[in-house]
Amino acid sequence: MNKFKLVIGQIIVVTCFACAHKAFASADLFSLSLEELVQIEITSASKATDAVRDIPASVTILTREDIALSGYTTLEELLINVPGFYHIDTYEDFLIGVRGTVGGSLAFLVNGTLQHPTRIKSLSIPDRSRTNIPIESIDRIEIVRGPSSVTYGNNAFLGSINIVTNDIDKASGGIVAGVGSNGTSKLFARVGQEYDEGYSVFNLGMYQSDGISGKFADLMTPEQLEQIWEDGMLEKLDGTLAAENLSAELSGSYRHIDYGFRYSSMNYGFYVFTPGYDTGPQIKLTNWHGSFAYTHSIQQQLKAKISFVLSQEDYLATPDFVLPDMRGNQFQSSDRAELEILLSEESYQRLQWVAGLNMRTVSNASNRPDFPDLGFFADTKSGDANSQALFFNLDYSLSDALSLTGGYRFTFLNAYDVKRKRLEDGEIVHENYQQQSRTDDNVRLAAVWSVNANNMLKLIYGTATQDNREISLPEPELIESLELNYLYLGQRNTLSFSLFQNDIHNVTRRTVRFDEQGGVVTNEENESEWLTQGAEMIFTARPFEHFSAELSGVYQTTEDRALDDTDIDYSPQGLLKLKLGYGFSSWVASASYAYVGEMLAGYSLDYREDTLSSSPNYFGEASKSYDLMSLNLRYQRAERPWFLNLHAFNLRASEFRYPANELANFELGASGPGRQIVLTFGIDLFGSH
Repeated sequence: MNKFKLVIGQIIVVTCFACAHKAFASADLFSLSLEELVQIEITSASKATDAVRDIPASVTILTREDIALSGYTTLEELLINVPGFYHIDTYEDFLIGVRGTVGGSLAFLVNGTLQHPTRIKSLSIPDRSRTNIPIESIDRIEIVRGPSSVTYGNNAFLGSINIVTNDIDKASGGIVAGVGSNGTSKLFARVGQEYDEGYSVFNLGMYQSDGISGKFADLMTPEQLEQIWEDGMLEKLDGTLAAENLSAELSGSYRHIDYGFRYSSMNYGFYVFTPGYDTGPQIKLTNWHGSFAYTHSIQQQLKAKISFVLSQEDYLATPDFVLPDMRGNQFQSSDRAELEILLSEESYQRLQWVAGLNMRTVSNASNRPDFPDLGFFADTKSGDANSQALFFNLDYSLSDALSLTGGYRFTFLNAYDVKRKRLEDGEIVHENYQQQSRTDDNVRLAAVWSVNANNMLKLIYGTATQDNREISLPEPELIESLELNYLYLGQRNTLSFSLFQNDIHNVTRRTVRFDEQGGVVTNEENESEWLTQGAEMIFTARPFEHFSAELSGVYQTTEDRALDDTDIDYSPQGLLKLKLGYGFSSWVASASYAYVGEMLAGYSLDYREDTLSSSPNYFGEASKSYDLMSLNLRYQRAERPWFLNLHAFNLRASEFRYPANELANFELGASGPGRQIVLTFGIDLFGSH
């Protein structure tokens, strides 16, 4: 009865609160033509202003209208439907895969500001806070595929994602509320104000869900379940992966000053090794950013920009596995300070260039797992990790038809110490590691040939680096990427087709060694060499008014050349996605379909001699291919400031599995989300319609 009252209360909230957008009729969702879409100018690709069509990379732009048409409930759901993307939910983290590689491979920005660094040495903090952005706050998403280390430095391995949440032309203010199945509820508020010499936007969002469900007996073989099962353990995931998220953001501009402040708090359950006894293990993940930038026009086209960013991230995991009432926790934290100075010239005859100096410090990196009931304790603290980088990007037009792009980044990373103390046989053991100084060199080369007004060819080469998290592995992963892209731009349809190859060196993998006494030693090594080759196609069409369609597909193979060309884990060969949308009168309807191919589970390797085994030991079975279908129905009239949206994710309740990993090591794979139906209601409180 109490739960019933709660649901009724949520429905009352839904009918009383409302939207943060300018009201528009359903037909307006199709108002931006394909020609206008490719002419949108963005800065996230190179930190210079470029039209999407001219950027020497494969670029996807999603507008507020695209989001409204599909009715996504969360940013994570949106990313699932991006052409060429796939995902894995490890229950602790939400990993994005692109072009054969998953996790930690994309620079993530909000309003052009790079978020807190990922892949920090000695830390294992998940990246999930990057997606804790209310979907209602997003005005535009800019996705750039291809190595982006020249622009953003380390850990911009396969591209960048820039989330724009402060486009004052797209919103004024109001409230959105929603309620749905699986304990889903959301509330969002936005206030935007435009001034004579600037603007400010405040976004506040709350979201909760009961999370993914499933019986443990369906995720494990009988032998695995019997091996780990103890009396009193939970039999289901149901409710143990529940999430409560909060996001608050203030950003804007005044004269020549841009500023932004963002706070994210996520409380959610995850899975570690065995079923829990009560709620299951829990994570509290908090993150905040503050940024300030000043732009000065030296001459008419020559600009200088200085920006400063501070950020912090904390992770607190509390246990509920292995033993009833287990004590302890794991706390991780890090701070970041970053200063960047840019000079840019955007119109000097045929030359456009950007040059910059970047200085970053990651400090107070700490990782302290303490589980006394297991006799496990460690405390790792890192010294300040400082880096200094010089970089440039330039574009030169040889003619109206041919332009060349070149970029280079030189980064120097200072040496620093890492100190660890741990409990071994009842005694505290002290260990000291030194991260040696190193230099990184990254390049970006491209040629863009406009065959005519409708056809373009882009040849793109780039390199990027990506740190691993292991203290014992100083060398970063390195990617060399080559891509040939054909782009057709028509009035009613566009086509992007790419052939790509990624050659990745120093890939980290887990290994198991057997010593002379028969003991087992587990460690990490960076001896894998991955080669990805593939083709990607994205076709969009608006054959007639108020109808849109998008078809995309990827075929790719990724092999580990150090393991006799064995297929790697977490990498599907095939992806296929379809989106359809149609508007009539005050209604708009859309449907989406996503297919993801089979993926191998994570694996480790045996060293029974000094030679590398060619037979990996997988954590579980390969996950089968799956497909997801979603539908959306939206009602909105231009003369009324409110809308109503009904969204169904995974409408057919397709059962699918994520491949096993070290923590969620289900031999039969981890359950994916089931059907979710959400009703959202919104109204513009300020009458800007």
